[in-house]
Amino acid sequence: MKKIILLMAIFLLAGCSSANEDYKVALPESMEIMEMGEMSAGGGYAKMADSAPRANSAMPDIAMPNRKMIKNGNMNIETTAFDESIDVIFTKIEELGGFIESYSVYGKGDTFNPRSAYMQVRIPEEEFNNFIDDTADFGVATSKSIDVQDITDQYVDTELRIKSLETQRDRLLELLKEAGTLTELFEIEKELNNVIYELELAQGSLNKYDSLLDFSTIDITVREVYEYVDAHPEPVTFMDRIIQAFKDSFKNLFAVIQSAIVAFVLYLPFIAIIAIIIIILIKVFRVKKRK
Repeated sequence: MKKIILLMAIFLLAGCSSANEDYKVALPESMEIMEMGEMSAGGGYAKMADSAPRANSAMPDIAMPNRKMIKNGNMNIETTAFDESIDVIFTKIEELGGFIESYSVYGKGDTFNPRSAYMQVRIPEEEFNNFIDDTADFGVATSKSIDVQDITDQYVDTELRIKSLETQRDRLLELLKEAGTLTELFEIEKELNNVIYELELAQGSLNKYDSLLDFSTIDITVREVYEYVDAHPEPVTFMDRIIQAFKDSFKNLFAVIQSAIVAFVLYLPFIAIIAIIIIILIKVFRVKKRK
């Protein structure tokens, strides 16, 4: 029993030592002297955004060797052809080798309840910028944003942990062959099961990192509109301001009239009931007055 405990202590110390050595080997020199430029002080995130009217790329191509960067995007699209825009987006995703994780549609598609769709898609990392920038066929992009998360440290730590756990597993398997008693066998198997469990968790985390690195996530919201509202230029002269105010007043008046008509139709049954009650009360009052 003392022999087994001594051997286990030796291989655990050796495993920790080897993990430290692996860490020194795994980190390239470029990572130690590399400056992240626009990265935040914590080294965690870099955030960039681009509005639709601008023609430049939403995300410039920045070379970051030896770094593990997860890209996430967000897009808001307005369209007068809702069904066609959805079809074009689906086709584009398929052409780029991506896939749709979730998709939902809200609204009835009429004048007072236009439709809106939300989808979360995964695009191959090398096609991410092209998809974000090329939105002309989707409709009018009212906003775009990109988040970039640097997970290099987490990725390297997970790789080193896997190597260390694999070393522990292999040594426990050797000790298992040398176990002389049932007690020793039980203790070694218990420790081996714990190591295998931790190894599976670490490997799962690494696989998830690889998936997020290979396929970037983009959240897309598509809203149905019946006309595109272009922002008019700011009035310069006094006369321009008067003309613009005159146009806005007519638009507002038309909107108020529409709302009043809709409200009247909506409450017409209640208005009719109230009118009938008032007429009955008036007749009753007149009969009583005659008596």
